[in-house]
Amino acid sequence: MIFSNSNSYSQENEEFADWLFRNGFYDFANYEYLKKLYLSENENAILVAGLYNKIAKCYLMTERYDKGIKWCLAAIQNKQGEVLPELYVTYALIQMHSGSYDESIAILNDDRILKGEHRSRGLFLLGCSAAHKWELKRADDYWDGIPSGDALYLTASRYRYYTNEAADQRFLNQNLGTLLGVIPGLGYCYSGHYKTAISSFIVISLTSWATYRAFDKDIDGIGYLSGFLAVGWYSGSIYGSYWACKRHNDFHKKQYLKKIRY
Repeated sequence: MIFSNSNSYSQENEEFADWLFRNGFYDFANYEYLKKLYLSENENAILVAGLYNKIAKCYLMTERYDKGIKWCLAAIQNKQGEVLPELYVTYALIQMHSGSYDESIAILNDDRILKGEHRSRGLFLLGCSAAHKWELKRADDYWDGIPSGDALYLTASRYRYYTNEAADQRFLNQNLGTLLGVIPGLGYCYSGHYKTAISSFIVISLTSWATYRAFDKDIDGIGYLSGFLAVGWYSGSIYGSYWACKRHNDFHKKQYLKKIRY
């Protein structure tokens, strides 16, 4: 029997690794790519650079973002000029999925991306990153830079429409809501919770009246108890007014951001 050389790695093996990746077997594909990389370090620099990106994509698809970030950072530092622009895009995507939008913007604002064939992809992801930072005007400007003939143009145009809708959305001033909450029920009215506003006003009014009447009749025990309840409800009304405004804003932000997929 003739055994193959253990130090070689054929094109067929790499195609098998690509097949594994396309079919969702990312861990197995990652193993094959790592093996190929180990055996190919002295081969064509472009081939090696492509393997670095494929491995990074495996970390992205398996949601191992910490490992993906370390891998990309090490590849960029060690390979320097040999790194393909695709790796920067994958690196930015990993940062985005981990919630580090400032980092993704810094990565994508690189001449390798913005002055090359990946410019439209870079602008698209920059817009998505800015949108998730709630920098809507900046996001719109990035998407506006994508040429009309590009494959991402229609998606970017749709995202710009969503962004304009979000910018026109009525967002509540949380500080104002808290200030209005000083008057029982008014803060809840501002946030649109009218039933809660009425309930808050009635409960605070009744407990305050009960406190006054109890002390007026020298029934101190009941006065202290009802006073404690009145202060608690009143404080809760102010605090609740703030959170009612915040929940209103967060809901509409989430509805918008659910549409901005990357």
